[in-house]
Amino acid sequence: MDRSCLTGLCCPECRNKLAVKSPSNKDGESYVLQCAGCRHDYPSINGIPELFLEWDPDKNIQHEPPAKYVMSRSILISLARENNISIAPCESNINPREFISYKYVAYFAMFRIFLWFLVGFGLFREVWAVGYILAGVSGFLLDFAVIKVLQKQQYKLQISQLVQNSNKNSLHEKYIKDSLTDTEEIDPEEVVNDRLSVIRGIIKNIPMHNKTVLHVGCGGKNDIEIAKAYEISGARNIGLDIHRPSIESFVRTFNTQGVIAEALNIPFSDNSFDIINATDIIEHVHDPARFLSESYRVLKNGGFLVIATPNRCRLRRNMEILNPFVFILNMIGTRFPMLLPQRELLAWHRNFSFFHTSFLYDELKELVVKAGFSVKYIRIKSYRGVLRPLRAYFEKVPLLNSLNDTVFVVAEK
Repeated sequence: MDRSCLTGLCCPECRNKLAVKSPSNKDGESYVLQCAGCRHDYPSINGIPELFLEWDPDKNIQHEPPAKYVMSRSILISLARENNISIAPCESNINPREFISYKYVAYFAMFRIFLWFLVGFGLFREVWAVGYILAGVSGFLLDFAVIKVLQKQQYKLQISQLVQNSNKNSLHEKYIKDSLTDTEEIDPEEVVNDRLSVIRGIIKNIPMHNKTVLHVGCGGKNDIEIAKAYEISGARNIGLDIHRPSIESFVRTFNTQGVIAEALNIPFSDNSFDIINATDIIEHVHDPARFLSESYRVLKNGGFLVIATPNRCRLRRNMEILNPFVFILNMIGTRFPMLLPQRELLAWHRNFSFFHTSFLYDELKELVVKAGFSVKYIRIKSYRGVLRPLRAYFEKVPLLNSLNDTVFVVAEK
C-alpha cells in the first residue's frame, strides 16, 4: 500500500491516527501500524493493513434500531427460546435451498398448475362450473396453508443453524470466509452482466471524475466489474473487505489500496470519501443502522452512498408464486409487511451457512433517512432469476413492481 494513503486510516477502536511502528521485512510491504491513542498494533501484510475489529451489537449498540434488523448472540438466544429451539451444540449444517428438495418443488408446482387448469376449465363450462372453480380455490387454500407451515418450519431451522454458528464462534461471516482461499462467485456470467447494466444506469448521474470511491465488500467478480464502471468514469477505487483473497484481487486489478476491515467499524477518518458503493452488502451486516451511520461519517458533505440489497417481496425459485394467495401477498407486502412470512435470516454459499436477510422498500428508506441521508433515488428493479425478462415489464406496473428482486438506493450526505 502507498504509505501516503495512511493519513486517511484511523484506528477502528478509538478513531485516532495510525502510524508505521516498524517494518517487518526488507521490501517494506509488510509492517506494523500503531494507534497514536490506544497504542494498539495492527499488522500490514503485503501492503494491506488488517484493521478488522468485530462489531458486537450486544456490547456496542448506542442507538435503538428495530430489533428485527439486528443480529447478535443474545437476539438469537431470545428467538430460539420464543420458538422452542434447542441451543445445545449440534454438528448439522442447514442449506436453506435444500429445505425442500427440488423434486418436491416440482411436484408442488405441477399441483398448482393443475389447480389453475381446474379454475380455467370451470370458467368455460356451463355444467359443474362452480364445482370446478371451488375445487381449484379449495386446493389453493390447502396449498397456501401448507406453504405457511413450511415457511414457519424453515424460519425455525434458520434460527437453529445461526445458533450453531454462534456456538462455534462463527456467527460473523469473516470466520467462515477465512477458510476460503479464492474469490469464486455463485452468479453466472449473464447475471453479473445484467447487474452491471443496472448499476451503470443508476450511477450515471453521479459526478465521478477525480472522485474517490470506497467499495465496501469489494471481493469477487461481481464487485470488481462494478468497480470497473466507476474507474471508466474517472473515479479512484479503494477497497474494503473481510476476506484477504478478495481484497488482494481488488488491489491487483486496480493497482490501488485496500484494507481488511469490518463494515461496521470503517477504519477511515471522517469525511474521507466522495462515494461509497455497497452493492449486496447491507443484508450481510449484523447492524444495518450502524453500517449506515459509519458510511455517513466517512463520506464527505455532498457525497453519495449507493446500495443494492434483496427485496423481501421478490419472486422466489420455489414456485410458491403460482399460488394466487402468495402472489397477492407478495404484491401488497410492501405496504402491509405484517402479512408477509418472517424475515429470512440465512443464506448458503459453498457449503457454508451465514446470516443474510432482506429489506422492504419502505424499511430501507426509513433506515437511510434516519442515518441522516437524503434519498435521491430508490427503485425496485431486477437483475437475477429465471423470470428476469418478465420482471423488466414488472417494473412498469406499480403493484407488480414489488415482485422484482432488488432495492436500489442512491443517498446523499
